[in-house]
Amino acid sequence: MAIAFRFRPPHADAERAPVDVHFDEDRVRIGRASGCELRLPHPSVSELHAMARQGADGSWSLVDEGSRNGTWVNGCRLAAGAARVLRDGDLVRVGSIWTEVRVSSGSPARLSTREMALEIVARLLDVSVPTVLVVEGPDSGERLALSEQGRAYSIGRSSRCDMHLMDLGVSREHVRVRREGARIVVQDAGGKGGILLGDAALPSGSTAPWPPSLAARIGSTVLALQLPPALDAVADQLVVEQAGAPPGEPPANMPPDPPPPAPAADPATAAPEAAPSAAAAAPTDAAAIAIVPEPPSPTMAPPRKSAGNVAMRAAVVLLLVLVVVSIGACIWILFA
Repeated sequence: MAIAFRFRPPHADAERAPVDVHFDEDRVRIGRASGCELRLPHPSVSELHAMARQGADGSWSLVDEGSRNGTWVNGCRLAAGAARVLRDGDLVRVGSIWTEVRVSSGSPARLSTREMALEIVARLLDVSVPTVLVVEGPDSGERLALSEQGRAYSIGRSSRCDMHLMDLGVSREHVRVRREGARIVVQDAGGKGGILLGDAALPSGSTAPWPPSLAARIGSTVLALQLPPALDAVADQLVVEQAGAPPGEPPANMPPDPPPPAPAADPATAAPEAAPSAAAAAPTDAAAIAIVPEPPSPTMAPPRKSAGNVAMRAAVVLLLVLVVVSIGACIWILFA
């Protein structure tokens, strides 16, 4: 069986119909290097990115050759060196370039030279603005250029939508897509069935970044995102920074690790530890934690002397005086 890779132009132009690049070899190297059978002149594509191989039974499989930006088949990223069987109609993403695999049992007309294939592909990959491309469904081949920053482009069955689809499984306004600087975000507009971004379903009404590595499915329509080289170089990184840096690569703004604790000092020679200042102990996020001043400790008032206590003490003193006088009188009588 022969294999072909179908490329669709990013702009709506009747004269630039999708082009199938056919190969009848049993091995097709895909990459940016001059020795590749299928050359993709795009900065997101590695020198030798992937390889399609034909087995003894005639079936085709795709292997990622340790590429920098990855290879996907129907939204699933291939592990380096792992083979994935290709079927007719599979959607393959190489770097940020989408192509559709066409497998046929016939013997198609072969391109005369690799240079001709390179010229055709290079012309079709002329992406100057971010573009939403329908790669599967009743409206396959339709595209929407996201030329304005901050504008919410609507996609749905309504004729008022920026991308008007004929898919009956799509709501009148199903999703909205918007450019925000170097990234693209997609919003669920409450369409029936929702939207799948890769394998994850977006909650109704929510907004999420749309990395070019993931396809979006609404109804029976699959949407792909194509970015110009200048944006594609940073789009996936922006998504990684929001979701958390991958293991082994801490974010750039992460504070350094705290120094190791100092060895414990001898209690006999250690100076008393100074109390932390209020400025050092205060939390830095004033909006999240309200600082409540510590109430002053109550002072104990001296006990009052009640009138009863004073009278009792006077009576005791008077009794002592009478006792002393009585003893003195008895002594005087005895010796008089």
